[in-house]
Amino acid sequence: MNTTLLEGPLWRLISFARSNRLVVILFWALMTGLAVWQVATRLAINTDSSDMISPDAPFRVAASKLKAAFPDLEDQVIVVVRAATPDEATAFTEELAARLKEREEVRAILAPPSEPFFQENGLLFLEVSELEDLLARLTNAAPLIERLGPDPSLATLFDALAEAAENDGATTDQETLDALYTQLSEVLTSEDQVLSWQTLLSTGEPPEAQVLFSLDPVLDYTKLKPAKAVKDAILAEADAVRVQTQYVADVLITGEPVLRTEELEAVSSGIGWALGLSGIMVAILLWFAFRSTRLVGACLVTIALSVVLTAGVAVAIFGQLNLISVAFAVLMVGLGADFSIHLLVHIRHERARGLSDRAAAYRTVRMIGTALALTAPTTALAFFSFAPTEFIGMNQLGVIAGLGVLIAFLVAMTLIPAVVRVPAPETPAVSRAPSGLLRIIVWPVGTVVALLGVASLFLLPKARFDADPMALRAKSAPSVIAFDIVVEDEKATPYRLNVLARSEEELRERAAILEQPASVDSTRHLFSFVPEDQDLKLSLIDAASVGLSFALISGGDLGPDLEPALARLQMALRQEESEAAARLGVILDGLSLEAIRASAPRVFKFWPRQREALSRQFRASYVSVEDIPEVIRDRYVTEDGIYRLEILPKGGAVELEDRRRFVNDVLALAPDAAGSARTALAAGDVIGRSMVQASLTAAVLVSLLVLLVTRSVTVLFLLLVPLVLAGSLTTATGTLFGLPYNFANVLVLPLIIGIGIDSGIHLAFRAAKTGDALAAVQGPTGRAVLFSALTTIASFGSLVVSDHRGTASMGALLTVGMLWVLATMLFVLPPLAQLLYGRRRAALREQIA
Repeated sequence: MNTTLLEGPLWRLISFARSNRLVVILFWALMTGLAVWQVATRLAINTDSSDMISPDAPFRVAASKLKAAFPDLEDQVIVVVRAATPDEATAFTEELAARLKEREEVRAILAPPSEPFFQENGLLFLEVSELEDLLARLTNAAPLIERLGPDPSLATLFDALAEAAENDGATTDQETLDALYTQLSEVLTSEDQVLSWQTLLSTGEPPEAQVLFSLDPVLDYTKLKPAKAVKDAILAEADAVRVQTQYVADVLITGEPVLRTEELEAVSSGIGWALGLSGIMVAILLWFAFRSTRLVGACLVTIALSVVLTAGVAVAIFGQLNLISVAFAVLMVGLGADFSIHLLVHIRHERARGLSDRAAAYRTVRMIGTALALTAPTTALAFFSFAPTEFIGMNQLGVIAGLGVLIAFLVAMTLIPAVVRVPAPETPAVSRAPSGLLRIIVWPVGTVVALLGVASLFLLPKARFDADPMALRAKSAPSVIAFDIVVEDEKATPYRLNVLARSEEELRERAAILEQPASVDSTRHLFSFVPEDQDLKLSLIDAASVGLSFALISGGDLGPDLEPALARLQMALRQEESEAAARLGVILDGLSLEAIRASAPRVFKFWPRQREALSRQFRASYVSVEDIPEVIRDRYVTEDGIYRLEILPKGGAVELEDRRRFVNDVLALAPDAAGSARTALAAGDVIGRSMVQASLTAAVLVSLLVLLVTRSVTVLFLLLVPLVLAGSLTTATGTLFGLPYNFANVLVLPLIIGIGIDSGIHLAFRAAKTGDALAAVQGPTGRAVLFSALTTIASFGSLVVSDHRGTASMGALLTVGMLWVLATMLFVLPPLAQLLYGRRRAALREQIA
């Protein structure tokens, strides 16, 4: 194997740096200044995961057409209001929505509880059977509603309940009475409990104590976090509602703009912490490698320059980074140290043998120059193999990391010789590991690792890819908590699809077709907001209003004083047979009159609102498509007559299998369907293909370059076997310990090839030169490989501290991968080389004989 081709140019580069220190320092200072300027003035981060896929992908084309027609659709913000009772959630929402309509950060808002269209016509959207049950419930409660009036008292309520009980529920149905008894018991025994009239006067499943509504935000794309202003506005107005109304409710915000904003915050803070932690850990490892402050400082400077210069080049080329490529900074901490470590370890080793600084540098180039010069382009090629893929996140990181490797090589090969004169150590720099011990350890450990690698191949079919972008986000983030709440609501699930139609006729035809698959729950479009069976429903409402109209306009009954009313109720409750009545009777008997009187504000807190809501509901009138509010029309039809048909999955499509079935069923009937359900699945398929493509491309390109330089199939074999085993072991470990591949860590396998090839080249070349593979592990090459790998592991491992789950999973899986690379290179490659070169020496001896 002829390896002198690269040694001459490398030595001339190092000699130039040694002779022109000032020129080298000024050059890198100028480049660093330009890089800092680029980053400070142009850096932007795109948190939209859909933009990490090529726009030519079919699902992206469909999504682009949908966005062109309805540009604000994917930018909607969802607000979740959660309170102790449905009444408080509704009241809070009405107040909050009214305030947000006045904010400049909100362009439009759709909050059904505060929308007159739904307040007056809500009954028309019930099924006929549901409407009949509700009207019957309200009719039975009419006497109680009439007695209470707009400004009731406990005396009035107790007297009305006593009358109802004495008449065996003739004035109010028993179900309503028992529900009221139960709620009164809870209010009287808890100072925080408020009576829910909305629950009392409803039928079927009790209404949830939460409200979901959406708004169209004004996003400021001139800022790094476009949704921050609207998010802050919502939270500020929520605080104002709490202060001025004394309503108590939690307000959570989600939707793509807010999710991206919080994701960016998590990524930014995570990368910051990871950079700091990796810098500290790398510095500690470098100290153990050199035991020299000067050499550690020199390495840290080259790392810092490599990171800054790579950032400048990245911004100059791409302008904006994404959630994947932004991790290059941490990767460069590990990659930026490799070349400096190998150079300084070997120079220091030669200095310990008594050579001068210049002679030690020359000897180092003679010993490892080809390996050093080859690792830069091979690693860069491995990263550049990401570029042809459809996954722009991987594509961008590959280009940045590939250029970063070349930059780190140039910095190390020029700045280190220019600024560092390696002193001769007082004692030998490195004590060689005992050869006998190595021969005892390497073979058995290598055999075990190799067997594990072979066994791991059988787990590869079980490896999975998590295609859900939400798997990348921190579970504790408020927007993710809110998203999980939204997902639980089948009618609000974000996993839906949309198709476009150019006429009402086409819209209705497509709706009829797309409602057929079993995985589809329903479809929704503009005409869905025109209720069905309106004539029948209005007649039912008119009939019920005859008995309820007077009750709702009545001024109420003043009733007796509280004490006689309480006594009458206590007597009546003793005659009741229900458990709810008995429990209320026991509670009333045990409370003082003052304690009972103090509960009045909590009993009637939301009664006036409920009474007014009932009055509005009975004003329902015939609804036509012209009556649909503009805020709804804008979401379902464009000005030029393009209609949007929304397709909702059965069960919300929360589980991946259900989502895939839903998407496949819809696409079979409507190939142009677009939406988050399709985007997540299709993106996963694209990224899976990209991972395989990048891995194979990296392996092929690296192999060709190694063959071109070394012209040795043996060396190539020594490099590829450990890398294949490391990749398989990494995937198997992730499968066993719940670390699936996802949008962020999918590039682990190509990275293992790109980074792991460095160690393999140094060890394989050393073994080829000496014919003794253990000598490579035993001497300075093995030490440099060890500390280079450890610094890389330290930098990758620091990503685990990120709050962003995607970034953290990347750090975890990369750490696992590099540990396996280290194990295969140090324990599998040497025995394999020993076998190969041992046979070669035996063959030579036979020829001589």
